[in-house]
Amino acid sequence: MKPAMLTMTAFGPYAHTETIDFSALGAHTLFLVSGETGSGKTAILDAMCFGLFGEASGRDRSGKSLRSDHAPATRPTEVKLEFVLGTDRYRVSRSPEQPRPKQRGDGFTRSPASATLEIQQLDAWKVLETGGNPVSQQIEMRLGFGASQFRQLVVLPQGDFRSLLTAKSNERETILARLFNTQRYRILQNLLDEHAKGLRRSLEDADAKRNTLLEHADVETVDALKSVLDQSKEKLEVFMEQTLDLNNKASEK
Repeated sequence: MKPAMLTMTAFGPYAHTETIDFSALGAHTLFLVSGETGSGKTAILDAMCFGLFGEASGRDRSGKSLRSDHAPATRPTEVKLEFVLGTDRYRVSRSPEQPRPKQRGDGFTRSPASATLEIQQLDAWKVLETGGNPVSQQIEMRLGFGASQFRQLVVLPQGDFRSLLTAKSNERETILARLFNTQRYRILQNLLDEHAKGLRRSLEDADAKRNTLLEHADVETVDALKSVLDQSKEKLEVFMEQTLDLNNKASEK
C-alpha cells in the first residue's frame, strides 16, 4: 500500500483542511516526517490509520476523540485518504461520530460516523462499500492486515514499538509474510522440504536393505561384511583354480 493523498479537516491539531500530496515524492519511497513536539506528526499517522480502519494509530486515542478542539462547530471532522495498491487507486472517506449544530433551534445533535470506499476507474470514482465496519473489512481484505498490524509494523509510533517486540511469534511471521510478499520463498521452502523428505525416505530404504544384508551374512557391521566378502572371493578364486586344474587333467586322459 502506497499513500497518494491525505486530506484532514478539523482533525487533531488541524482546525482547517490540510492536504498532503505524497505523489509529489515521485520515486522517493523513503521520507521523514519531522517537527517540534506537538506540531502534528502523530496526527498524520492517526489520520492514515483512522481513514483505513476507523482507529487512531495509538491505543490511547480513539476515533471519537480525534476531532479538533480548534475547529468551528459548523466544520465537520473528516479524513480522506487516497492510496495505491498494485495497479488500483482507492479513496476512503471517513468521519467519526461528532456533535453538530441543530438545523432548528439552539444546541447540538450527534452526527453518526460514516465511511465510504471508492476505486478509481478511468477518470471517475466508483463506490465499493459504505459504512464503518464494511469499509474496514474491505480494506483489511485488500491490504492483508488490520489496524493492530498496521500499528505494529507500519506506524510503530513512539512507545508502540514494544508491541512488535511482544507480539506472538506466529503473528509476527504472518504479518511479515504479508508485508514483504514472502510467498515465493514459502513455495521454495516447501519444495526443499519435499525434496528433503524424499532423500530421507531413500536413506531409510537404503538403511533397511543394508541391515537385511548384514543379517543374512550374520555380521553386525559393514566392515565385517566386507571382510566376509573378501574371504568368499578368495575361496571362490581357489575353487576356480581347482576346477580349471581338474578340467585340464580330465582333458588329458
